[in-house]
Formats: sequence, C-alpha cells, structure tokens
Amino acid sequence: MSSRSVVTDTQGIAVLEAMACGLPSVAARSAAVAGVLRHEREGLIVDPEPAAFAAALQSLLENTLECSAMGARARHRAVEFSAAACAERVVAVYARARADRESTRAAATEQLPCEQGTGRAK
Repeated sequence: MSSRSVVTDTQGIAVLEAMACGLPSVAARSAAVAGVLRHEREGLIVDPEPAAFAAALQSLLENTLECSAMGARARHRAVEFSAAACAERVVAVYARARADRESTRAAATEQLPCEQGTGRAK
C-alpha cells in the first residue's frame, strides 16, 4: 500500500461491522472512517501506510486492557448507527421539516390582509 492507495470503504461499513462485534479497528484516514470511528476511543485512525498500520496494530497487541476498552466503546458506539437509530433520526428530520412548513404557512396566512367578511385579499 502506498500513500496513493485508494480507500474503498466509502461509508465505513467494514469499520461499523467490527465495532458491532466489539472489536477496535485500525483504519485508514478517510471522511467515512472519521464519521464513525473516533481515534483512540473505538480504535485507531492512521495514514494509509504499511508502517502506520503495523505500529497501530502492535500498540493494540501490546496494550490488551486498552484494546478491550476500545472494543467495548466500539460496540456501544455502533448502536448509534443501527438501522433503527438511523431511521429514528430520519423521522425526526422529517417531523422538524413538517413542523417548520406548517408554522411558515400559519405565519403567512396571518399576514394576509383580507376584507372583513369576504375572505378576499384587499
């Protein structure tokens, strides 16, 4: 692997799968990974270089307590990305959008000048 290597997991799915299994990850630095894995919390994020991967793996192998703690935190964090959790967030976004739309409509209706009793705008 070189510094020009291509990161192919564009959504961080492999990292999430490891996290769901309670495993810390060593992952190449990318936007997808950064959105899921927090460096030194659930695993290690490194430059996409063999030496960086080797050093990160070695550090996890040498520090089993921290490795176990990262794995436990990884499993806990993975729940935030479950299908149910993601669906709840999407529903919340739609609910906020609907509420915003309804309040905007109500405000616009209140501002319309109408002739009394006719319902027609002046």
